[in-house]
Amino acid sequence: MVEILVSLGIVSVLSLLVIGSSRKAKSLSAQARCANNLRQIGIAVRSEAPVHQGRLPNKSGTLDGFEVYGSYTGLPISIFRCVKIAPTTKSTYRVAVASSGRILHKMATEEVLLFDAEQVHDKKNALHADGHVALLRSEPQ
Repeated sequence: MVEILVSLGIVSVLSLLVIGSSRKAKSLSAQARCANNLRQIGIAVRSEAPVHQGRLPNKSGTLDGFEVYGSYTGLPISIFRCVKIAPTTKSTYRVAVASSGRILHKMATEEVLLFDAEQVHDKKNALHADGHVALLRSEPQ
């Protein structure tokens, strides 16, 4: 009888450990998926910039990533959605206002173009002007 109670106690402790680690893995997976989407957007922006004389889109009135960069890059809406969201929301990424209408190759490498708008995982990702994706240190202007 005592052995059974000890066994049940050990099993319950181990199951709690597994549940905690699976939540962390799910969060890391979402963060990696979002970073990958931002990399794809970055490649498309850098490829399309010469077509637009190097100038980034200047769409006032919206900060939605798809509304600003969707037609510029020709990428599908699915790339602009990090996670499953309501159909009325176009993108989970927001445009950094400071990048609007600027010439891409004249921007500093650390300037942010797009970033995770919502806290869908532990930390937010950001796409920088040189195309690399890194964790967002502070909200861009």
